[in-house]
Amino acid sequence: MAVNSASLKLSAGILMCMLLFQMSVAIIRSRRNSDTEDVRIRQPQLTQLRSWNCGTPKPRLVYLLDEHKNLETTSIVWIPNAAILHRCEAALGHCQRYPSQTCQPSTVVNVSIVFQKVNVQTNQMDYLRFNFKNHTACSCATATTASVSCT
Repeated sequence: MAVNSASLKLSAGILMCMLLFQMSVAIIRSRRNSDTEDVRIRQPQLTQLRSWNCGTPKPRLVYLLDEHKNLETTSIVWIPNAAILHRCEAALGHCQRYPSQTCQPSTVVNVSIVFQKVNVQTNQMDYLRFNFKNHTACSCATATTASVSCT
């Protein structure tokens, strides 16, 4: 049986197309498996981020001398030296739907906290009241659109 060169070229072309098709299918399956694996690996991270959504202020240790920088510190000890207040900020609330925005306070309440001032040289003690801002609600906002209502 004689085979002409035209039918050999046609058979080789068909085989080449079949091989390319098989390779394409293998690559697509590999990508699908890889994508599925990526989603499976990222799922715990996404779940964690959802629990850190912006909206509910988180407790944070706020130091007296950071909030009231003009206080006397020479030979003075403040007891306690910090208070636990609620805060809204980028590190504490995630704005997943609005990546260009950050978590910022939308409602703030003034609170008054008493600290003891102790002079370590004279042992004199006083009790002083300081005002702090406690965040009670958070929202995603840009720096220019952030608005806070104090109550």
